[in-house]
Amino acid sequence: MRSQVRIATLSLASLALMTSVARAERKTTGFDPCDRVESACIAAGFNGGPGPKNLHEACIKPLAAGAAVPGVTVSRQTAAVCMRIEELQLMGTDETSPDACGSTIKACQAGGYHVSFRNRGNDLYADCMGPLLLGQQVSDVQVGSNLPGDCLREPEPAPVDLRVHGFSPCYRVQLACELAGEVGVPACTETIKAGKPFGKVKVDPAVGVACKKLTDLIQANLDDLGDTPCGKVVAACKSGGFFVGGSPQHKGMQFDCLTPILLGQIPSSVHLDAATAKACVESSVFRAPASGGR
Repeated sequence: MRSQVRIATLSLASLALMTSVARAERKTTGFDPCDRVESACIAAGFNGGPGPKNLHEACIKPLAAGAAVPGVTVSRQTAAVCMRIEELQLMGTDETSPDACGSTIKACQAGGYHVSFRNRGNDLYADCMGPLLLGQQVSDVQVGSNLPGDCLREPEPAPVDLRVHGFSPCYRVQLACELAGEVGVPACTETIKAGKPFGKVKVDPAVGVACKKLTDLIQANLDDLGDTPCGKVVAACKSGGFFVGGSPQHKGMQFDCLTPILLGQIPSSVHLDAATAKACVESSVFRAPASGGR
């Protein structure tokens, strides 16, 4: 379920001790459509496990297609918006995508909405894309009247370049398992993090490997890596202007610098040789040797 995905995302962020970027409080005019749909499905007995009561396969997807689900009273539009948002997140659609969804995301970002902790009131998907796709107006967002509707009607988005900035590889893995009906199944996430495919899950195994590496780095403490290859990578990211808490400016340490490097692309502002980047990716030693001793 998305609640489990969010817990995992927040846990990863808390490991990095990400700091909030000061901003004014913002009121939203809408609600997260996936929260509404999932709450209704769960109340009717659906869950995240496999089988005939699977939350996505047996409840959300049929609702989005216009089918009635016994015991669930949610509009088709709300379910369809939920499915579209999850598809956009899974496929990595961002403001650079040359379609209506990309243009709508760009408008949300121009209005100050970003992928962030949801309790800030300016989350890209929960507080901007969700309400817009439901036909509501959103504060500070200037968007063409037809764009949100066109985004909702567009075919399923194609996967974009996996090395785009600003996405959490672990969130991508969790969401892919969820949409394939495998949420809550440890074998799904662990297999993908090992770089192997798993059933019907639509995610590049490279994203799983990046999730595992990024988690290892965070748990080792980014500021305690010393002269190891990964320590040099972190230092290069800092010199390139990336920092913990910089995601709203596309300067986040984890997702805008480390993640692209782990996926094989060095950001243009980072001065780092490919050999060092590769050594970090392949290294299992994240801590610097202790000083002193015998």
